[in-house]
Amino acid sequence: MDKRDTISYVQGKGAEVVLTPEEIKTLDTINQKIASGQSLIDIIEYLFKETQHIMPCDRIGIAFSDDGKRLTLYHVVASYSPLYLDKGYTADLKGSSLETIFSNETPRIINDLEEYYKNNPSSESTRLLLKEGVMSSMTCPLYVEGRIVGVLFRSSRKKNMYSSREIALHQAIAERLSQAVEKAYRIEQLTQAINAYMEMLSFVTHELKSPLSSIVTLGTTLKQGYFGEIPEHCTNTIDRILAQAEYLLTIVNEYLN
Repeated sequence: MDKRDTISYVQGKGAEVVLTPEEIKTLDTINQKIASGQSLIDIIEYLFKETQHIMPCDRIGIAFSDDGKRLTLYHVVASYSPLYLDKGYTADLKGSSLETIFSNETPRIINDLEEYYKNNPSSESTRLLLKEGVMSSMTCPLYVEGRIVGVLFRSSRKKNMYSSREIALHQAIAERLSQAVEKAYRIEQLTQAINAYMEMLSFVTHELKSPLSSIVTLGTTLKQGYFGEIPEHCTNTIDRILAQAEYLLTIVNEYLN
């Protein structure tokens, strides 16, 4: 693969490269950082600062896809501002060059984003990157339990900055990120499940609390004779209704609020 290629995909694991002592030391340090149990965001921030000396980088981003159909940016760090393609940005994979990464599990290099955008004017993400001044980009898949769950981006504001050597290093870093990626991915799934549960709980609480409160209020009003005198045998029934409603309301307040 030549640096002059506008867009290229690296088949399999890409070209074999001989790493320099400095590159090996950097990868070992990344291993230690990941093993320390720090968050994925902290690790991405660290990668951005500590790997610029072994390959060009003005911007690093990581994105996840739950269903293989849409991709959402999880975190971005760059040497410049403002960022137009930032955390939370989401887009369809279908029809994009990223779709090939997911379908063929192949890393991708775009060494001339201006030329790429001319050929793909509907690419909103490319338009936003060009607005930031980004000219080159390389992307590697991220795996959890043997399947792709996202991608790791590295970008430069200069053209023709990436070749097979850089993609091999980028892949090596992506492979080392798998442990932290899996942790973040599981936390994200758990967070979504908890949020869905809390929404359901809030709905159920409201649907129980409102009618129970109304029963207590109405029962108390009846018992106090606001609608006329109540026979004694009816008063006993109202007391039982009130006791049960107040008991259920206490449970709602203690366990569902």
